[in-house]
Amino acid sequence: MYRGIFIMLACASFSLCIAAQKVPSPQDTVLTPAGQVQRPEPPSPTASARELELAGDRLREQKLYADADDYYVAVLKRCGDNAVVRNK
Repeated sequence: MYRGIFIMLACASFSLCIAAQKVPSPQDTVLTPAGQVQRPEPPSPTASARELELAGDRLREQKLYADADDYYVAVLKRCGDNAVVRNK
């Protein structure tokens, strides 16, 4: 008796979960053309370590993590092992 009720409730809740899921439509997908994507410049060889670190921080704020990492690596090459920069 309880097993039948449990199975019916499980099936009902499963069907509600399936019905509640949203299927993405083509209008929900936004693609940016390749010409509109702006890539940051590579780290400048003449910039100071502090300038490179601040540029890396700005890129990290924009969620451009790989580009920020390039700047942080340039800082480490320029001023040696720096724990603060290494932990970013």
